[in-house]
Amino acid sequence: MSRSQSNTNTRLSRTFFFLGIIWLLAIAASTIYELNQVKKSYAKATFIIAESLLRNDTVFLRWAAMHVTNSRQLDQAHMNPASFMQQFCSLSRKLYGMSCNITSEFPQMPQFSPVINRAISALPQPGNNKPVLEGTVKRGSSTYFQFFTPLHAQGPCLKCHQPSMRTPQGVLGKLYTYIPVSLLADEQNRQKFRIVLVHLSFGLLGLLGLFVSYKKIHESTECLKTKEEQFRTLLNASPDIICFKDAQGRWLEVNKVGRKLFMLEDVDFKGKKDSELANYAHPNYQEILRACQASDEEAWEQGQSVRLEKVIPLPDGSYRVFDLIKIPLFEKDGRRKGLMVLGRDITHIKKTEEERQMLASAVENAADAIIITDPTGNIQYVNPAFERMTGYSAQEVIGKNPRILKSGKHDDAFYKKLWETIARGRVWEGRVINRRKDGSLYTADVTIFPVFDSTGNIIRYVSMQRDVTEHVKLHEEKARLESQLQQAQRLESIGRLAGGVAHDLNNLLTPILGFSELILQELHHQDRRKSQLEQIVKAANKARDIVRQLLAFSRKQTVEIRPVNLNDVLAELEKLLRRTLRENIVLQIKFTKPLPLIEGDTGLLQQVIMNLVANAQDAMDRGGTCIIETRVVDVGDEMEKTHPGLKKGRYVLLRVSDTGCGMDEETRQHIFEPFYTRNKEQGTGLGLATVYGIVKQLGGHIYVWSKPGKGTTFELYFPALDATERARAMKERQVLPRSIKASETILLVEDDQAVRNLTMTMLEKEGYRVLVAISGEDALALLNRYEGTVDLLLTDVVMPGMNGKELYNLARKKFPHLKVLYMSGYTKNVIANHGVLENGTAFILKPFTIYELTYKIREILKS
Repeated sequence: MSRSQSNTNTRLSRTFFFLGIIWLLAIAASTIYELNQVKKSYAKATFIIAESLLRNDTVFLRWAAMHVTNSRQLDQAHMNPASFMQQFCSLSRKLYGMSCNITSEFPQMPQFSPVINRAISALPQPGNNKPVLEGTVKRGSSTYFQFFTPLHAQGPCLKCHQPSMRTPQGVLGKLYTYIPVSLLADEQNRQKFRIVLVHLSFGLLGLLGLFVSYKKIHESTECLKTKEEQFRTLLNASPDIICFKDAQGRWLEVNKVGRKLFMLEDVDFKGKKDSELANYAHPNYQEILRACQASDEEAWEQGQSVRLEKVIPLPDGSYRVFDLIKIPLFEKDGRRKGLMVLGRDITHIKKTEEERQMLASAVENAADAIIITDPTGNIQYVNPAFERMTGYSAQEVIGKNPRILKSGKHDDAFYKKLWETIARGRVWEGRVINRRKDGSLYTADVTIFPVFDSTGNIIRYVSMQRDVTEHVKLHEEKARLESQLQQAQRLESIGRLAGGVAHDLNNLLTPILGFSELILQELHHQDRRKSQLEQIVKAANKARDIVRQLLAFSRKQTVEIRPVNLNDVLAELEKLLRRTLRENIVLQIKFTKPLPLIEGDTGLLQQVIMNLVANAQDAMDRGGTCIIETRVVDVGDEMEKTHPGLKKGRYVLLRVSDTGCGMDEETRQHIFEPFYTRNKEQGTGLGLATVYGIVKQLGGHIYVWSKPGKGTTFELYFPALDATERARAMKERQVLPRSIKASETILLVEDDQAVRNLTMTMLEKEGYRVLVAISGEDALALLNRYEGTVDLLLTDVVMPGMNGKELYNLARKKFPHLKVLYMSGYTKNVIANHGVLENGTAFILKPFTIYELTYKIREILKS
């Protein structure tokens, strides 16, 4: 039992205890009062009896005085009672107005008849005499009340007295009446007993009634308390806000949810209005509470329930949405009685509704087609994407089976397996070829999953279809492009290998050509060894040409880049091309004018064209047509997707196509590899490899399209120059003069012994003082020991350990005015791309002649 319940029970017990005391006191007081009233009433009755008896005696005495003069007359009256009673009653009515029913002249008690003899001499004054209780007297064993009435002799009564007693003032006397005490006491006691018994009964019944009432009230109170506890438990257990207000809008009761929401747990809210509670609430709720008071008035004014949504911001920055219902209560006469406020948190419902709307919107706006069917497969819903994808409207397919989309590309076993999967409650995923309304086919990635009810039964199926027709095409194209990319990567790797081989061959060819040149200078022109040596030089030059082709393929040869018009290159080469081609081959050249300039090397571009035309001629053994055309192309998104490596922009297109035998896919994938050729009897297999390398070195892109028996087309894309680039001029190549005798000191650093010995011989022959080192570290040690002046550092760029650039930077610390000439089997642009050399640095490519070397050195020393 709670403390409040215990206090209530104590108060109730005290109340009924005091009510019992008061009831007993009231019964006692009533008993005392009634007993006193009985006593008074019996005393009064005694007086009335005495008065009646005395009056009767008085009437009898008056009658006797009027009619009786002797005892004989009295005896006659007794003997004639009818006459006596007539006279007696007539006199009684006359004197006192009393009804007469006396049957005897004697007093009520017969033993008192001698009173006539004692008081016959006096008659009372009518109407003036009242009986007086003189006390009680004992007569024998009985006790009597003794009453008397004073008598005054008057009128005819005097004639009965002795003459000696007759006076003008009359005769004084008393008329006594005796009433036995026991006559009234017994009745009085019986009456008192009845009164006490009745009051005692009422007292007990009252106590019993109070006890029963106490029990009933206690039980009712306990019941009410239980119901109140149940009500409060239900009230506080409710997840909704429940609030009761009186007719003035003051809060009477509110559950925990309401108090917690407005943070009023520690506030005494009872008897306060919303505007008053706003002073205790968090600032976020003050305006809300004031607005609640206004909506309460609106509910009362309308006289019916008011429903509204309220967004309540919380202190943590979040918000809650409540559905509020305000129910006004009225008395029978229409006066306000109170107000009940119900509030339900519908935040999750609103969010769910928003999510449902978003989901519905997502379904409606989804790019994928969505189909919902019943368990038998009949269509119940399709979204707009389905209509766009299939060409069927929703009205056309609702109630029908999805088999209307069958294309005939799948057998019955395919669909049987599909239905068996989803019928088992599993998800089916696969690619399906369907047919649109117009009869065209499309490929879709389909996912079908079942939807279950609460009992686990399938109630519908949902199918999601994504049109991947273009994706499939792109995937096929991607596979093709990936194949091209792999080919390009393979060619890149081969190019790197070719560059490395070319570098090593250049190091080998440098001493061969160099020493051969030196020996030729020393031999007499009639010396038979000279012709033999010239054959060696000729073979070495051919080898150098092959190396240059390798460098061209690997994009490592030295080129002279300048703005070039591809139409001009073709125009200069046209006569040579027509003389080169066989008579059974028709050459067509189509120019697009005007044509933007490109950055290129005229010689390299002519080499590219010649190689492509030669390849076309090889593919047309029985003759055909070779078409060369130029065009301006603006590359957009579509071409960027179909041409890997090609970026958006403006390009000049060079297309070379033939009507020859074409090539299969395997041949096409290897066509740009060095030493690969379809004609094993002709060529070195470096023609198209050289084309690929030159195009890439010029920043272009090359693509080949071919099918067996359908001919071959090469497309070369070169970035077009803008107006600023067109104005840029390229430096003209300078003619190398013959060497001049010199005397400067040169530090030669070369890790290859043959190249080192040749270079040292060349320099010493020209008169230079030569210091020789085999590495960067060796060169620094030599410089630290050397006391003289060094004018030029001639160093290989790529060496084990320290490279040429690092050596030069360290050497300048001792010789600030030291100049440098770099040499390498790699081209200058490759060295620069690797960050070893900066633009404008003096550089010479191996193999070089004595004239090239001495001129370059002279140019540097004089600069």
